[in-house]
Amino acid sequence: MLAEVLVASGCWGDYTCQQRFDNEEPPLNRDIVVLRSLPHANEWNVIQPTLKRLSQFNVTLLITARDWLATSFSQVRQGHVRSTREALNNIRKAYRTIFGEVNEHLLGFRIINYEWLTKTPKSMLLLQSSMGLRQVELHLELRDENAKHYGWLEPTAVSPI
Repeated sequence: MLAEVLVASGCWGDYTCQQRFDNEEPPLNRDIVVLRSLPHANEWNVIQPTLKRLSQFNVTLLITARDWLATSFSQVRQGHVRSTREALNNIRKAYRTIFGEVNEHLLGFRIINYEWLTKTPKSMLLLQSSMGLRQVELHLELRDENAKHYGWLEPTAVSPI
């Protein structure tokens, strides 16, 4: 969703798993968006190669922060991991990796809260404006993707993690 907002604002790139960045050189005269996740296809070293290809750009990482418990339930349901404990360990590793790269390369970054983006009216316009991008009113279907992970849950059903 975040990448979709940036592409709609005029950035070169894609908001799906298929990234033209992986096969094409990005134009030097445009803002671009490159979508990466950690891990991606069980690979953790996705930031370094991306930064190498972006060496001619002023890079700012947009780091999406989402409710960790809902994210861990989602990872288990989608078969990425076997347990919430494994998911939470991956989430911790992902943040350590991301912020390690931010620190090592002195990268600019912004933390974008997923819940703010999906629940705050005009959040996308505010984000576009704060980044100096063209404001485009998007008519995305914003769903609370966390709710489906909590609807069935009883507080006593979660073991310590």
